[in-house]
Amino acid sequence: MKPDLDAIRARYLGEDTLAPPGAVLDVETLLAHIDMLEHMLSEERENVDTLRARVAELEARTTYTVGETEWAHRIAVAEQRFVDEYDARKAAEREIAELKARIVTLEAMKP
Repeated sequence: MKPDLDAIRARYLGEDTLAPPGAVLDVETLLAHIDMLEHMLSEERENVDTLRARVAELEARTTYTVGETEWAHRIAVAEQRFVDEYDARKAAEREIAELKARIVTLEAMKP
């Protein structure tokens, strides 16, 4: 399917132009630009197709038994508990440091 050159010219030479104001683009320039864009689009389509194939391949290889799925869930829960406990310890350390700083301040204010 060939592009409509009049529509492309109107787009490039109209108000929504990508070309500088007053520029006149010849047919060869427009066709070269179209070829470049078509090439870029085909590369992107190839990238998408490659990624889809890789995902399908990985999904086909990734079949877990019920036991393996349960273990994966337990590992994920354990990892989250570790992260939560670490965050809680860090929060407690910050609170202890703040309280110690307040004590020092209050001690210094005593008559």
